Amino acid sequence: MRQIDLMVSAKKSEWENHMHAVQIQLDKKTKELEFVKSEMEHKSQEVGRLQQKVDEMEMTRRDLVAEYEEHVLHLKEEVYYG
Repeated sequence: MRQIDLMVSAKKSEWENHMHAVQIQLDKKTKELEFVKSEMEHKSQEVGRLQQKVDEMEMTRRDLVAEYEEHVLHLKEEVYYG
């Protein structure tokens, strides 16, 4: 009977050690996941800011093109009528 108790105790200790190691790995992976989520959120915000800048630059470009085209049209009219 004592032999069985020793074997059960040894297995219990082995299982507890294994569970502790698994818990450490889980904690490590959880921290890594939180870090990656944080980095993704930061990158997502950065992409949003950059997209806004691109949109603003595109609007500026369109405005400049329209202004240039209008100026060219006036010059053509001056040359034609002038």
